[in-house]
Amino acid sequence: SDNPTSIVKPIEGPDPGYIVAESTTGLSNRLRVLAAYMWVAEYKFVGAHVAFIWDKTSACPGHFLQIFEPIPNVIFATNSSRYVLDKNAKIVYEDSNAVFNWIMQMNNIPKNRFAVPSWSQAERKM
Repeated sequence: SDNPTSIVKPIEGPDPGYIVAESTTGLSNRLRVLAAYMWVAEYKFVGAHVAFIWDKTSACPGHFLQIFEPIPNVIFATNSSRYVLDKNAKIVYEDSNAVFNWIMQMNNIPKNRFAVPSWSQAERKM
């Protein structure tokens, strides 16, 4: 089920909006995609939230919030909420894993020795 938006703390000032990203792959790829789009939201869209589409699949039968703590500025949703999310988003990245390498190059996201963003690198910049 979708996350209640109340886990994203209210911010002072104007609403920064949000971007929509998704990945339908396994857990490690979803985490890489999520870290990359958190970076994009923070630096390209000046602090926007991330609405991350997370549907359970055979490749990833669990949900992020069953394993990890909530992340500030990230709202998890499912495809059942997609129409409303896409309609009001600053930008929608469809199946974000498919364009992952392009997003990395176009946004100068720092990478580790395996050419993928690390959580620690993304968190240091947040």
